[in-house]
Amino acid sequence: MAESTQADQQQSMKPHEMHAITGRRKALLIGINYTGTSAALRGCVNDVKRIKGFLTNKGFPDTPETMLVLTDDGNNDPNKKPTKANMLAGLKWLLTNVAAGDSLFLHYSGHGGRVADTNGDEDDGFDETIIPLDYESAGQIVDDDLHKIVCEPLPKGARLTVIFDSCHSGTALDLPFIFDNNNLLPAQEVKPDAPAKKGSPIGGILKKISSVIKGKGGKGALGTAANLGSTLLNLAGDYIEKNGVPINGFFPQGATANEVKTGGTQAVKPVEYGDVIMFSGCKDAQTSMDVSSNGTAGGAMSTTFLEVMTKNNGTVSYLTLLSQIRDVMKGKFEQIVQMSTSYTIDMQQNFAI
Repeated sequence: MAESTQADQQQSMKPHEMHAITGRRKALLIGINYTGTSAALRGCVNDVKRIKGFLTNKGFPDTPETMLVLTDDGNNDPNKKPTKANMLAGLKWLLTNVAAGDSLFLHYSGHGGRVADTNGDEDDGFDETIIPLDYESAGQIVDDDLHKIVCEPLPKGARLTVIFDSCHSGTALDLPFIFDNNNLLPAQEVKPDAPAKKGSPIGGILKKISSVIKGKGGKGALGTAANLGSTLLNLAGDYIEKNGVPINGFFPQGATANEVKTGGTQAVKPVEYGDVIMFSGCKDAQTSMDVSSNGTAGGAMSTTFLEVMTKNNGTVSYLTLLSQIRDVMKGKFEQIVQMSTSYTIDMQQNFAI
């Protein structure tokens, strides 16, 4: 019996094998500068333009059927402005008629916020949000809704890659796993040596809840992610031995964390949707910055992502991509880029869209 249980646990810890990209490619790009308002930013539309160029070079066709761009840079088409209604419609469009083998890409650059959690699914008491152009009249878009619209309809075998360059974006899709090999709670601020908080995935650690910050800092450290074993074991020690986390370097979040806490890694239930990989500009309690690179304004995360991809000639593993993004930004910005996923994956495989 013990051997069977151990085998089951080893199987449950095996990284998920992502489906090959064999179908069509489709993208939604949203950039909001909030021009003419007190919350104006400078680089979000530039981020979208540069990401669009990156995607077309990667084989994403620039046609009305396959690429939708929503920006507030003076275009006169009311359907192309990043209002809440258009953003929600665009998200639903992105997930329409998707099949296994398809590759989707979602990029958002703009303000992010936090609002009080109303259904009890957030350990820190806050839902993360993205902020449409007309947020004052239409309101924000919360992570619960983003998960329902963007993640749950994604067929198994399809892939969605997401970049959110906004404040408080660490868990903005409420995905079940977040990767880090060098930090116990990478998506949250933590206070060592404090009493354990109910719901915390790491015993003996209390999350430090920051005040709600609306906006995106100016648009609002970790070393290289190479040692997947000894560093974590030294840090997490007793908790990892008892609970079997992290799983392949991924820390369970939300309901998945509760499954691990009560039943070990073998209790983790696979999600019923496809492969979602999200890079977000910062932790939930942090802000993301607007920067200037070679005289052109842009988001720190979007700019660094493109720099790292260019440096590696477009071919780089997920582990190296995350590590190098963090290395470039370390010391320049307080924000720490996060990576969350729908499954634990092999981080040594190449980034692919």
